[in-house]
Amino acid sequence: MALIGESAGWAWALNEGNEYYTASWEVSFGPRPAFFKLFLGELFDFGGTDTFVMIGLMNIRRRLANGEIQQLDFPFGTLGERPVFYDDGLTHVTYGMQVRHVYAQLVYTLGFWG
Repeated sequence: MALIGESAGWAWALNEGNEYYTASWEVSFGPRPAFFKLFLGELFDFGGTDTFVMIGLMNIRRRLANGEIQQLDFPFGTLGERPVFYDDGLTHVTYGMQVRHVYAQLVYTLGFWG
């Protein structure tokens, strides 16, 4: 199997306060073999001692062999978020970032395989 196309993008979140702020984004496409990856792009710490940044997948949807669309939800807001996912019939990814006392940027890549 070879990489036949790739998409990339970025998103950001900002929170100068003491509470946790969560932002989420999504990407949808026709069912195909796809590999989604998240990376921390940049961050600016406002000088607090309790700066926090977390990125990860929130859910994916995939088409199963029988044609059914299945959604898998991943824990978010805990430690150990999932930053990557591959599936032969991937159709949708929701990803997010949680921040506190920081500006942060994430980068994603979405590779299509065939």
